[in-house]
Formats: sequence, structure tokens, C-alpha cells
Amino acid sequence: MGHPARRHAGVSLALATALLTLSTSCVVGPNYARPPVVTPAAYKELDGWKVAQPDDQAPRGAW
Repeated sequence: MGHPARRHAGVSLALATALLTLSTSCVVGPNYARPPVVTPAAYKELDGWKVAQPDDQAPRGAW
């Protein structure tokens, strides 16, 4: 067992550290303003696309 005054100082330091940590974690900061997002009315794909045609029977070689 340590000296009571030293133990009290350690407990006080731990409690102060915990309180400061908890109180600063509650601060969010300035009022957040979400930036505007420009979204197109419809999706515009690139020219030359084609529908996928999976070929499970294709030879795959030695793995």
C-alpha cells in the first residue's frame, strides 16, 4: 500500500483526466453546414457499353 496522500493525488489526477476527456468529447465544433451536392436528373452512361455476357464454359487454363 502506498502513502495515502500519494494515492489521493493519483486518484485525483485520474478523475481530472477522465472528466476533461469526457467533457471535450462532447464538443462538436462550429455549426456544420453540409455542402450542396449537384446531382443529375438522370444517369448518363458512356457510349459503347454493352451488357455483360458471362461465359462459364470458357477454358480458364491451369490454376
